[in-house]
Amino acid sequence: MVDSDVYYQDDHATIINRDCRDVLSSVDFTVAITSPPYNMHLRVNQKRDGYISRGTAASSAHISSKYVDYTKQMNADVSGPNTSALGGYTDDLPMEDYFNMCKSVIDLLLQKARLVFWNVQMVTGNKPALMKLLGHYADNVKEIIIWDKVSVAPALMQSNDGKHEQHLMKSRYEYVIVLAPKSDAITRTFYPLNLDSSGKTDIHGRPEGIDNIWSIRTTKKKVTKGHGIGAVMPLELPLKIIQHFCTPDDVIVDPFMGSGTTIRAAKDLNRKAIGIEIAPNLCEFASKRLAQ
Repeated sequence: MVDSDVYYQDDHATIINRDCRDVLSSVDFTVAITSPPYNMHLRVNQKRDGYISRGTAASSAHISSKYVDYTKQMNADVSGPNTSALGGYTDDLPMEDYFNMCKSVIDLLLQKARLVFWNVQMVTGNKPALMKLLGHYADNVKEIIIWDKVSVAPALMQSNDGKHEQHLMKSRYEYVIVLAPKSDAITRTFYPLNLDSSGKTDIHGRPEGIDNIWSIRTTKKKVTKGHGIGAVMPLELPLKIIQHFCTPDDVIVDPFMGSGTTIRAAKDLNRKAIGIEIAPNLCEFASKRLAQ
């Protein structure tokens, strides 16, 4: 990393405009909280013997941010199928490339982080890769938190005659996979674990504690309306992770920063944080969000 890569910096937050795989080894952090691209635009082909891309991605050399679609906003200024000069990408890697991309980032995170919180939703375009990742990191999985989104839109698919029909279960939950170095991941205990400070107790008078199913409603799109940003992690999710699992001295990194929700949460809780994002317009949006 060089100084020119730093897009924004204040007393608590730093934003780096680069491919995270190029800079993670050169920044210092202790905890990672991130939501990678979901590979939303990879679809099963009509023969159901493989996958077809709704876009033009061909290689994991191009990391996407699942929050942005440059191909509609900015491709007039860029040549080439992946709009890679801007970091844009249509979130549709071939399955093996998606697995390798996620693996390369997790490997880099586990070299430094004592805890990695990896938020991902299982979709058609990532299901085999996600299951393969869970197997590959079986010795690093410390816990799995289920994020219950409470209320979600119906899952519709388009039939051959153009009609939209409901043949899918609604995706109401997402995973927050908690990874750690093997020597720590072998147990499910957390040190520290900051329990509920509300004073609530169970029937035996013990602190109510924290469970691994979290009901948190999704963020309304008005937060990022007009900025080319779609799905945004609700602020409550990283706030809760930081409050329960982080110390005041932890440095938090988000290698897929997107609109900057994790970095905003860390700053709100007086923690130092580093956001890494390949897309310049997301760096700009997050910078303005942090400066407020």
